[in-house]
Amino acid sequence: MAGKSPIYIGEGSGEFTITQALAIISGSGLVAQDLLTVADWASLTDGTTVLDRKTSTNTNLYSAKEYSQGVTTGVLGSAKQWALGGGSFVEATAVTGTSFSAKKYASNAALVSEGLAEADKIVTNADKVATNADVVLTHADVVLTHADVILAEADKVQTGLDRVATAADKVATNADVVLAEADKVQTGLDKIATNADVVLAEADKVQTGLDKVATNADVVLTNADVVLTNADVASVTALYDTFDDRYLGSKNADPTVDNDGNALITGAIFFSTQVVSGSPLNHTKFYNGSTWEDPDATATQGATTATAQAAIATTKANTATSQAATSTAKAVIATTQATTATTQAGIATTKASESAASAVSSAASAVSSSSSASGAAISAASAEGVAVAMSIALG
Repeated sequence: MAGKSPIYIGEGSGEFTITQALAIISGSGLVAQDLLTVADWASLTDGTTVLDRKTSTNTNLYSAKEYSQGVTTGVLGSAKQWALGGGSFVEATAVTGTSFSAKKYASNAALVSEGLAEADKIVTNADKVATNADVVLTHADVVLTHADVILAEADKVQTGLDRVATAADKVATNADVVLAEADKVQTGLDKIATNADVVLAEADKVQTGLDKVATNADVVLTNADVVLTNADVASVTALYDTFDDRYLGSKNADPTVDNDGNALITGAIFFSTQVVSGSPLNHTKFYNGSTWEDPDATATQGATTATAQAAIATTKANTATSQAATSTAKAVIATTQATTATTQAGIATTKASESAASAVSSAASAVSSSSSASGAAISAASAEGVAVAMSIALG
């Protein structure tokens, strides 16, 4: 037992030399520093990196607890920050730069889902707009069809006007014939008057030799001839007056009375030379009993109205098509934003995984340091027992 210390640690323990015991005692301070370093690796949360207490070397790394749920882990961010939010775990605060937590991107993804639903609504509304545009185009086709019908009717009206003009020409021709016949009648009347004068002259010669009674009889007969002639003239005059009351001739304004100054009759006509926009109308107008009607102007106005309605329908169809294109563009933008948000959520998840991996690595380092510290603590305890024993032995 020479050179051995009389120290008994416990059952199964080895014997230590005095030199070994002193070495253990002198190393107990270093063990204590290792234990403090292990504690720092496990739970240091004052915002500083871990310092090796034994060598006074700064590791430039944070504790496992700081990497797990701290707020001062440099530019990387803790696992808790990547999970909940930057700074003091605020969802709206970026963890680093423009990168946010998984919770933030999850919330954005939910908003994107709502945006996609709205995009579906927009697409549905765009379909409805397209359908309405088709309806508008169909209505435009109907309007154009009606316009064609109106033009066809206008052609019919023009044909009718042509017929009226032809009839008017016939009336004018007949009027010329009537006037010619009237001239013939007047010539006949003139001949009758001349012959009557001759008869009267001869009668006067005959009557010269007659007595007063015969003379009176001749006078009676002469008066009878005059009555008959006046009756013929009145008949022709009445016929011409009737024609003159129905066809009023050419006028530059709508007449209010006939050529004799009497009230207009239904069916009366005249040729209008009224000047409109610097040019004469040259239209035939008909009196319907209350107003003058112009078939030419009515047909032209109907065709103009139909053309204007067709132009309006075409404009509405073009507007509906433009709105449908705008809705489609908005839907494409919403889809692009949804894709971008999904990509950002994936990036956040990856960063959170990397931070968690760093925390696990730090925890493993802490466990390893803890194991070393436990061995050192056992050695320190043994040294302490030797020191106590030596103190007792030395009295």
